[in-house]
Amino acid sequence: MSKAIANKLSAQLDPSKYKLYLITSRPFYTHLVAGLRTVVTEEGSLEDRIFIPYDKNFVNGNGELVVDTVVSIEESQEGGAVVLQSGRRIEYSILVLTPGSIWEGPLAFPDTKAEVLDWVTDWRKKFAEAQDIVLVGGGAVGIELAGEIKDQWPNKPVTIVHGQEFLLNGTYPEKWRKDVGRRVQKRGIKAILNDYVDNLSPGVIQTRNGQNITADLVVATKGGKPNTAFVASLGEDVLTPDGRVKVNTNLQVVNHPRIYAAGDVTDWKEQKQIGKYAAHADTVSKNIVQQLAGKQPGIVYKGSPEMILVTIGKSGGSGYLGWVTLGDKLSSMLKAKELFVSKARKSLG
Repeated sequence: MSKAIANKLSAQLDPSKYKLYLITSRPFYTHLVAGLRTVVTEEGSLEDRIFIPYDKNFVNGNGELVVDTVVSIEESQEGGAVVLQSGRRIEYSILVLTPGSIWEGPLAFPDTKAEVLDWVTDWRKKFAEAQDIVLVGGGAVGIELAGEIKDQWPNKPVTIVHGQEFLLNGTYPEKWRKDVGRRVQKRGIKAILNDYVDNLSPGVIQTRNGQNITADLVVATKGGKPNTAFVASLGEDVLTPDGRVKVNTNLQVVNHPRIYAAGDVTDWKEQKQIGKYAAHADTVSKNIVQQLAGKQPGIVYKGSPEMILVTIGKSGGSGYLGWVTLGDKLSSMLKAKELFVSKARKSLG
């Protein structure tokens, strides 16, 4: 998310008037869409392709990359400052919050390239050596990870435990969710629905409903949580109870007109997906340009259609595009084979 906004602003802002900073805890963009395949298999050497440097993201070099972590935000009438973990303090006239999500399990990648490579190697070893695997969470992460495992080891038992009546969530129609469940079962993946696992320790796992499952690897595959603890420094009114940033239709933080938020952390009622990022980035960047010109921000974010492509390995999957659904062949062609890796790399120059 931050890369798209920084790229757009670097192309529009006059560097003699404005200084653009991109602050990130990692010196590279992580293409999470391909993260699950990366931690399962060495095929394609994805670890060399999905952690993408930011060095070409700024147009004509108009911007500065700061590798650090924001710990708090200070605010004044004309802007404020962010305080970094290193102790550095960077002043701003306009601030954009795009801290993304905190993940559990294999998608919780570390912050340095060396640590990431060790992380990938360790998870590949875990999946290769495991005899019985349980995935806790049957959304897109759980389904796609199960499919990647089955691609590599078709006979390895994989079980998904999901807390709803059907896989995924109620944003999508029941008929399509049932079809996804059928496709998952066809791959030899077992799904236990309307149940929960609270203990991720291997062994004989007992679900809340009393089912016993044998597993020597239990993996959290739930969705991410908003990475917004530092945003609370702006005041109690900024975050919802579940930690999302309250925004208005211009994607400005409510009651904080010089601060914007975009991506996974907003409280906008929509699924948190990479497919939404382009519209967020367009809204925020255009409003910032207007605001810097002394105008009232006038670009309204109206939401995006709810669509999803779920892969089940390289050759399978299912898609929901509102008025049409997709099966294995089109899902594979559009996403599963390449996982948008080339597109992500192109977007970063």
